[in-house]
Amino acid sequence: MYPSIELFGKTIGLYSVCAIIGMAAAVVFFIVRRSGTGLEGFDIPIFALSVGAGLLVGGHLLYGITNYSLLLRTLSAVGRISTGTFFSALGVIFGGSVFYGGMIGSVIGMEIYMKARKLLPDRKSAIRDVYACAIPLFHAFGRVGCFLGGCCYGIESSFGFIVHGNEYSPEINDVRRFPTPLLESALNVCLFIFLLILLRRGKFRGSLLLVYGVTYPVIRFFDEFLRGDEIRGFIWKLSTSQWISVVIFIISLVLLIVKARRPENAPEAAPATAPETLTET
Repeated sequence: MYPSIELFGKTIGLYSVCAIIGMAAAVVFFIVRRSGTGLEGFDIPIFALSVGAGLLVGGHLLYGITNYSLLLRTLSAVGRISTGTFFSALGVIFGGSVFYGGMIGSVIGMEIYMKARKLLPDRKSAIRDVYACAIPLFHAFGRVGCFLGGCCYGIESSFGFIVHGNEYSPEINDVRRFPTPLLESALNVCLFIFLLILLRRGKFRGSLLLVYGVTYPVIRFFDEFLRGDEIRGFIWKLSTSQWISVVIFIISLVLLIVKARRPENAPEAAPATAPETLTET
């Protein structure tokens, strides 16, 4: 739990460092496993920008939604507070990021990119499968950053770590807490390996994103009981992340069942567009 380091006279947040490393690892993985996706040359950075934009917007938007009470108070005060104060409050409300928001946003960004490129169904399926593996790879590094920064921390426990002088989360100082972010990081590594094995063996072809959708939510649901930070908010004794986990799990499971019952030789209908040679590079 060390939020930052001093390097060349500048303070660098370790969460940002870990997130950047995670993104780089995910991009490298995607490039290495891009066979069948049809993404070449400038397609890769444009795809990465589309996904990254969705990740940033979705993560900050969901964080702001979890702070809905402060958001409502700020909006109700419009006209009674200065413009500077208003935007400062919005900076606080949307200043953090929630993983589920970023994940959902990145998937939306991916789908928008594929729709704009008019990719054929087999290419879309290949992209979704590789991206499903890239998500837990990135997330594993991100959770290490959470642990170092102290923004996410575990419950008080006889097993764990004691930190001193953390100014970002003073409530964790001098209290032994379970290393929940590190546990989730390790489980994300296991999930990445599991999905990679399925990808290499050609299992659940075109459905690995749905497989992710029925596995990670289970990890997250039970992981939440080991977290000590309550900033995410609670509804009926379950955190917002647990409710989102339930929704994603149900939707993914239903879609998996529907796809499994679909006739094996019934391919998806190709979009009514010009031949692929005119829309792909």
